[in-house]
Amino acid sequence: MSFNQNTQSSLHYLPWLDDYGVRMLLCAVILTAVEDYRIAKRRGFITKGKIMMQGRIKIRTMDQISELRSLTSFFFEGGLESLIDAASLQDDEGNQLDASAITNAL
Repeated sequence: MSFNQNTQSSLHYLPWLDDYGVRMLLCAVILTAVEDYRIAKRRGFITKGKIMMQGRIKIRTMDQISELRSLTSFFFEGGLESLIDAASLQDDEGNQLDASAITNAL
């Protein structure tokens, strides 16, 4: 079975996965990343976009320092901007989401 056939077969089981579904899924990824970042910041693991500790951490959704690195790179090294651009994510008024506004709200 080719990749294309496999993909089409998989999409048959995910009828909601149209453009809107994909955008909603990506927005959920951003929301989860924001929540995780805020938890890490509140616990003192991240300050001003920098990781403040080494070793093992224990947060509800994270337990490895690499997950903190992923969060900081997502928000401060272009990951969020890339996601917004690739998916053309927009707010309710049709304006493209502003990555800097999201990052500043962290």
